[in-house]
Amino acid sequence: AGVNWLNVTDAMPTSSMGALAIDPAQPTTIFAGTGEGNFANHSRYGLAASVWTASPEAARELARSLEVGGVFVNATVRSDPRLPFGGVKLSGHGRELGCHGIREFVNAKTVWRA
Repeated sequence: AGVNWLNVTDAMPTSSMGALAIDPAQPTTIFAGTGEGNFANHSRYGLAASVWTASPEAARELARSLEVGGVFVNATVRSDPRLPFGGVKLSGHGRELGCHGIREFVNAKTVWRA
């Protein structure tokens, strides 16, 4: 069973902004302007974000400004083997899946000849 926290703020001691949730969890905040959504960047984690809006412009602005590995507009967070998936900050580094993920398993070698 998942957990949904509504109107999460930095001031909440149990907020996922300060702790990584291992269970399926969805911290949710409703806001009017795209600038308000950037408080999510205060988190030490950044796996992915789900942005729900009727405005394509707002979706683009939030997708650019959110410090996460993936932004899903009007959709839940998911992975697809054709696309790279992974987080930033304490949510990991590197990517899995897609052509970026394949490169994680390849050893590159430099040979310099003078």
